[in-house]
Amino acid sequence: MSNYKKNILNNFITNIFNMILAFFVSILISRKLGPGGKGYLSFFMLLADLIASYGHLGVINATNYFQTRKGFKKQTIYNINLTYNILICGIVTIVSGTLYVNDVIFKGYNIWVFIAFILYTIFILLRSFFNSIYIGDERIKAMNTFTVLPATISAIAVISMINHLTIFTYICIKVIEVGINVLLLLFNSKYKYRPYFSFNIIKDEIRYGINPLLANLSIYLNYKIDQFLIKFLNGNIELGLYTTAVMLSELVLVIPQAIANPITAKLYNLPLESKERKDTIVKTLRYGFTACVILTLIGMCCIPLIPIVYSDKYIPSQLITFILFLSIPFVSIGKITTPYFYSSGNVKIITRFSITSLVVNTVLNVLFIPKFRGIGAAMASSISYCVYGVQYIRYFRKELDIKVLDLLFISRDEFNQLIKSGINSFRRMR
Repeated sequence: MSNYKKNILNNFITNIFNMILAFFVSILISRKLGPGGKGYLSFFMLLADLIASYGHLGVINATNYFQTRKGFKKQTIYNINLTYNILICGIVTIVSGTLYVNDVIFKGYNIWVFIAFILYTIFILLRSFFNSIYIGDERIKAMNTFTVLPATISAIAVISMINHLTIFTYICIKVIEVGINVLLLLFNSKYKYRPYFSFNIIKDEIRYGINPLLANLSIYLNYKIDQFLIKFLNGNIELGLYTTAVMLSELVLVIPQAIANPITAKLYNLPLESKERKDTIVKTLRYGFTACVILTLIGMCCIPLIPIVYSDKYIPSQLITFILFLSIPFVSIGKITTPYFYSSGNVKIITRFSITSLVVNTVLNVLFIPKFRGIGAAMASSISYCVYGVQYIRYFRKELDIKVLDLLFISRDEFNQLIKSGINSFRRMR
């Protein structure tokens, strides 16, 4: 089995495990805190993720490109970028602390919750950097191991404390989880950190990384703008109901998430014009999209279980979940294919596609949420997700001269071969 297939298999198994773990914990948290508490917690994580993902100004996005395609020693880029991200963490702490002390942001937040917020944000940012390093080195298995271990410890802590769990104690558990993850990634990397900084290299990385950053930010806002608007227009309870539906519908994306890191690592290490590069993206998209459609149909059949699993308080989440399920396969197209553009430095296409979808999403959410609340947000998001996916379909159909069905769905022969491989694997296991 090739290293690429091993990475995908390991990533898939890891994502399945993490999905089951996160799903089980989310049930406990949702039942314990109710929609209101779930909404408060979701907004906390949303803010931290936003700052951590985009506060680095694109340097993390540029890391793999500069390590593999610009002729620098990997150790040099590691030292420079880690130093830079540590400085960014300091700036985030100082700016956020100043704004908090002057009651500009986080009004009503307890000081300890605010401190936990800062720590969580810093750890998420550093984890993103270390993950990019491991992906560039194709050390997907090691990266996954160092993620699963603290996540498992975190889940055990939540289960053991569930009767006394509060929003603050859960946040503390998450801070410790991500902190352990960062330390494991740091001490087990192939590099020994030596503080070093180059303004010129950082400037070049920001110049390169700003396009991926804008693309990522547009994608992120396209997925999250509905949650921000629900928070400010409808409050925490509606946000709790909506984020539960989002979490359930996004379980389908376990396939694209399993594929993303291995395909990124593989594409960065293939010549830009090679046939293997194009064949890799087409075959990966075909299998990934087909799997997402199948999982979506299974997920739709499970929607009636929501009140049983989460309690009757979450009955309104059923219709929201159904609407979101309709568009989730289109989301998978972008998630699977974006590494194709990142690895070639051609990220303007991603930016254009995601901004178009974001504009559609924002306008429709502003129109629908005041009248239809969470259901309106789901309708707006589903329409924008379809717009997002269709843009990628049109691009690859023209770029690779391939029919839509051949791009998105596996053939009968491929399906039969897949079944035979599964049967043979099962027989070998016996």
